[in-house]
Amino acid sequence: MVKKVEKRIIQATCSNTLQSAIKKANFKFADFDLLILAYRNAPDYNTRLELLRLVESATSDEKTKSQAKRCIGYEKEKWERFVAAEKNCIFEAKIKSEPNAYEERYIAKSFDSINKTIRNFCEHYEVALNDQSRFDITKRKFTDGMTAEDFDEDWRGEASYKGEATLIDVLYEDFRDRTLLMDVDGCEEKDCDECEHQPCFINKPPKLPPFLKNLDLVCYEDSDGIKNYSVYFGDMETDELDECAYLVKIYDKAICSKTLKTKDLFFERIFNLHEHIEFSRLDVIKMADLPNEIKETYRTFKRLYARFKE
Repeated sequence: MVKKVEKRIIQATCSNTLQSAIKKANFKFADFDLLILAYRNAPDYNTRLELLRLVESATSDEKTKSQAKRCIGYEKEKWERFVAAEKNCIFEAKIKSEPNAYEERYIAKSFDSINKTIRNFCEHYEVALNDQSRFDITKRKFTDGMTAEDFDEDWRGEASYKGEATLIDVLYEDFRDRTLLMDVDGCEEKDCDECEHQPCFINKPPKLPPFLKNLDLVCYEDSDGIKNYSVYFGDMETDELDECAYLVKIYDKAICSKTLKTKDLFFERIFNLHEHIEFSRLDVIKMADLPNEIKETYRTFKRLYARFKE
């Protein structure tokens, strides 16, 4: 892979901690792993297309080039199908000027009309969209005689935005299953979770340098741009890397020593707080970096874990 293309992909898709680990270890990605990072971890839709095109033009590996081209076509067709006019379909806008704001909803007949509605909403109410703003556009189909069993069958697709108009991602009814990206003969007869074919990356994480240790305190931003704080459980040195990291969320009053008096109660609680987040999004932090309101929760977690661990 061309070095400047590799650098661009790493900068766009990897956390600061991971970037530092890559540089320190002089870690070299396989071209196909760079493709996985570009496709699965790009911060928004247009950046994803940009990185995929860079991979397609820069790689000398024919399988990687073929799969990059397939991904580009898949993403472009998904978008074109979403914005196209369809009989009995309308577009619904859901607007939040900031993460905790009330969600405003409006409908229009076409994709262009719903975008105009969003602009008119901002002008009328003097709303200035910023980095914290989020809005979704959902495509729905009118149906008659809907039953309880098919109550949600009106959904056709959805585009998610941040800021003024940065498209994060688009989903479409016929493109929710990424098996359309499979590029191996006979794949339809195999279980993706058990597949070992390299050209298909439906459930394959990229190979990464070990940059997290068990019980590391980490942070990441969610889709609303809000920072979340968690504890990492695992060993990147020895474990087979999963698609996502196993984390336990730490937030105000999530863990209380007064109620978690036994080992079973404690581990049941932290299991209920667990989440799975892509490794490339995680930054390692120190306790001093935690917001003051959750520092005591983290101290309680450490005390209880030290008491109950096997």
